[in-house]
Amino acid sequence: MKRQCGFGVVEYVLGIVVLVTIFFMPYKDNKSIANRLVDAVKQEHSGYIYAQTLSQFQVTSLNASPKVNPVPKAKKELESFNK
Repeated sequence: MKRQCGFGVVEYVLGIVVLVTIFFMPYKDNKSIANRLVDAVKQEHSGYIYAQTLSQFQVTSLNASPKVNPVPKAKKELESFNK
């Protein structure tokens, strides 16, 4: 059997060039796919950071039904925490 050698590296380089071209060519609104992915990650991360900035008392009051007043419970928790 003949030993084959040759174009493996050329195939990988060609594949990388094609992928880089696809990811970084302008697509919609003059933005590349890579830029759109980065913007999506930034948007999701900013939502996560906003959720982390809410205190437990704010989250409790947001999740409570309108009939339930969470303030007395939160006040008791705060007083027990401060002891």
